[in-house]
Amino acid sequence: MRAALDSKNQIAPASSAYTQRLNTIASQLGDNINGLPVNYKVYMTKDVNAWAMANGCVRIYSGLMDLMTDEEVRSVVGHEMGRHARPHEEGDAGRLCDFRGALGGLVGFGMIASISGSQLGDLSEKFVNAQFSQSQERAADDYSFDMQKKKGYSPAELVTASRSSRRSTAGIRACSIRTRPRRRAKHIQDRIASGK
Repeated sequence: MRAALDSKNQIAPASSAYTQRLNTIASQLGDNINGLPVNYKVYMTKDVNAWAMANGCVRIYSGLMDLMTDEEVRSVVGHEMGRHARPHEEGDAGRLCDFRGALGGLVGFGMIASISGSQLGDLSEKFVNAQFSQSQERAADDYSFDMQKKKGYSPAELVTASRSSRRSTAGIRACSIRTRPRRRAKHIQDRIASGK
């Protein structure tokens, strides 16, 4: 599925500023999730999104990178990695991210030609919100928070990334921070305040 999606999206070349920027961020996060190699790429699109699949691929959209600082992008990538880092959640997270990617691929292949990009986003978001529970979102945020701290980075960007995604302009689909961003941001703020 990753290959199909990659073939239908414009991937930033190795020489692009986007790829070089993501490579810097990736070097800060590491090259594996529980021993599974991570494959990072940037999709050139105005959409504000990031996703990961259970096979270790992590895709960041250039629209997200345009809107966020490196630190915010790092926190979002950490969140996406967190969806696959906990073995007891791996199946649900993998199926969910694979579903979201598959929908994009079906539209890209013209198999769902009557669904616009924004309708696809709405459909995908409804599925995400219904299937990926708040506790799983929180666990992914906590994974990113803990990873940032362990590597010596501030986890505060999880909060500012949420604000950045809400600043996105009309006409740009923002789904990198999917569900209840204010509640999730407060959880991270509470963790920062508690020092835990």
